[in-house]
Amino acid sequence: MENRLLTTREAATEFRVHPTTIRRWVAGGLLKAVPTPGRHGRYRESDIKAAMQTDADAQPGPATTEAVTGLDAVTTSPERTAP
Repeated sequence: MENRLLTTREAATEFRVHPTTIRRWVAGGLLKAVPTPGRHGRYRESDIKAAMQTDADAQPGPATTEAVTGLDAVTTSPERTAP
């Protein structure tokens, strides 16, 4: 069932994300809640999958070797001394 409705907790558990992530997607416009009569939100499974893909596309990739090497050089510079 691609469009079953999930609570925040169900969605977080099933898709292995924190409930705060679901709320962040809603606040950021990546995920739309389906309102219930009790004014709670439910989320379509297909919408969650789309939000996960969009969020993954927006995340920066792993650091490159050059970036890590440059950072190490800055933080271990002899010009910096401990107080």
